[in-house]
Parts: sequence; structure tokens; C-alpha cells
Amino acid sequence: MLQVAINESIAADLEEFDLNKSYLMEKGFVEQFFCMSEMISVVDSILKAAETDELPTSILDVIPQLQEIKSFLDGIYEASPLMVDEGPLWFRGFAQWPDEQLVSYLPEWLKRNNAWRVIVSHTPRSDGRIQSRLDGGIFLIDTGMLSEYY
Repeated sequence: MLQVAINESIAADLEEFDLNKSYLMEKGFVEQFFCMSEMISVVDSILKAAETDELPTSILDVIPQLQEIKSFLDGIYEASPLMVDEGPLWFRGFAQWPDEQLVSYLPEWLKRNNAWRVIVSHTPRSDGRIQSRLDGGIFLIDTGMLSEYY
């Protein structure tokens, strides 16, 4: 079943992400609260500095591992079911599809996923307010509160 394969792929990606983040934390390169883009920025900076040979030997020794981590993190953005535009983190249909399309799609989706409603983010609302759609079947909660982005 496709859903099982996707779940297994996501579980493997999350496990590898956690291992890589733990490694970067152990080496003192990132903190617990760093997001993926911050992790990528740190790894990119270290790899770029390594090209100039201006790093201590202790850091140069971990460059191969950092290259593998960089490859993994870049690959997640390109191939992981979590990160693709239509994946569970970025799918915008519940926020953008017209009601007519959702009315025919949502009930079966809720049943298939053993859910009563869907909470949607990553699609900011222009009015900055939480919105309910289809009698509370969908809640759009991204109010665009990060002013540097919206």
C-alpha cells in the first residue's frame, strides 16, 4: 500500500535527520533549536571554509561526515515525501481548493485517515485570522504572524 511506503520513507528520513542533528550538536556546530535551513547554512559555511584550509585539523577530520550530512539535507528538500509541494507539510489544497472540490474530497479523506478535521498551516491568510471551512472540517491556522515573511 502506498500510504505504508510513504510512512516508512518519512520515518526513515526523520530518523536520519535526528541522527545527523545529534551529530552536529555533539560536535558543537548547531544547537537543539536550529531548524533545517539553519543546519544547512552551518554545514555549508564549514564546508566552504574547509576549501580554504583555514580550519583546525579537528574540524577538517569531520568534513567527510559533513559532506554526507549536506547531501542528505539537500536530498530531503528534493525527494522526501515530507518536503515535496504536494506532501503532508506543504499541501495547500485544503486552503486553496474551492468548496465544491473539497466537499467531494474531504469526507473520504477524513474517513481514510481516521480523522474528524484537518488543521492546515503553511498557507497564510491575507486577513490574518484563523478560518474554518466546511462546517469545521478544516481549520486554516496560518495567520501570517511572521512579519519578516508576510
